[in-house]
Amino acid sequence: MASRSFTALPEPFVILTPRLVVIPTPIAVHVTSYRTLYAELYANAGFCRMGFGERFLVRNWNDDETRDMIETRDIQRSWEKRSLGDFAVGLRPQPKSGSSGADPQQDPFPSVSMLAGDELKEFMGPDLTRLEEIQWVGYSGIRDATITSLPAREEGDAPYPDWLEMVEIRYGVSPAFWGKSIAQEASDAVMQWAIREKGVKRFIAATERDNQRSGRLLQKLGFVHSGTNYWKEPLELEWEMRRGRILGKVTFVLKVVNSISHSVGNALVPQYPVKHSAVKVVSDVASGAGLISLLFFSSTVQSEFGALGAGSMSATNTLGFGAIVTVILVPLKLVLSGWHFYELTLDGAGDTRSAAILSEVSNLTSYASRNSYAVSVNDEDPDTLLVAVAVKAACEDASSGLQVVETCVGFA
Repeated sequence: MASRSFTALPEPFVILTPRLVVIPTPIAVHVTSYRTLYAELYANAGFCRMGFGERFLVRNWNDDETRDMIETRDIQRSWEKRSLGDFAVGLRPQPKSGSSGADPQQDPFPSVSMLAGDELKEFMGPDLTRLEEIQWVGYSGIRDATITSLPAREEGDAPYPDWLEMVEIRYGVSPAFWGKSIAQEASDAVMQWAIREKGVKRFIAATERDNQRSGRLLQKLGFVHSGTNYWKEPLELEWEMRRGRILGKVTFVLKVVNSISHSVGNALVPQYPVKHSAVKVVSDVASGAGLISLLFFSSTVQSEFGALGAGSMSATNTLGFGAIVTVILVPLKLVLSGWHFYELTLDGAGDTRSAAILSEVSNLTSYASRNSYAVSVNDEDPDTLLVAVAVKAACEDASSGLQVVETCVGFA
């Protein structure tokens, strides 16, 4: 491969997903076919209107102007200062016997890999010739919004958080490839890279209020309305996604499994409720408070608060804050479980009593799971986070297993 200087990339690399090639612009700016695609995007009225609103005018750049735009607006402002920025997105070359790279039926959790060193040289070809053959379809990028797109702070404005919590995501795909989940797959890959390689803690974004397509894409990526006003644009909605939210899909599956097993157990097994009336009332109140907390801090409800402009009612970190509120209820629930155990010791043995004991043990494992979840969405240490996730998964499995045993004992 002929020598090329990628000064903004100390160690050049390429990201691969099942369908896409995702290449940093310090490399892609040297690829004529990508510059052509980039110029075509900004000359397309539909693309500009969808991405930037009615006020954004089309641009008609020649090749030198396109190169200068990429170098000055992205490479110099982002890659050279923060070692992150835009990525060119193209369709990954497929085996001749394989399917088209634009197949919309994709794995919702696409595997992501990286090429560097000799593998990268072979992939790019002599003098980037193989990159010229790729069909480029758009771009996806991340940047420190505090030094690129956000307005200057005015007197009375609160200071911005650390820049690793102010990383803006942006994307653009050729209209010919809209509806094929390309922006979602590319953006997910770029965010995974940013978290793993750069330690990004929080992503932000802004969309035109009537741009429902981009809003839906951000929600699929795990974003919620933030209720912030960083850009001070009344016609825009602002979004955020914290690192812990990437655990959301796994957590959701675990919650569904646990909830189903718990509901089946309660429906099928004879119940052995708390007998003391006052303790029972406190137990019902605690359960109700937990349910209200779960609903209030859910992504859906918080997103609606942000959409209505009720920023004061929306939490900055919905997952983290909601998890902490749930943990606050755990000591009370431990006392209630302890009382129930006490009542159970006063009665004789029997299948119903045994099922009730198993139910309370299941509750104890669920309390441990909640504590682990609170750690996983609030701790910034990746090693501790992995331990918390593992403990949570083990507790969820144990709780579900105890529910199954409870059901069997109840029917015995």
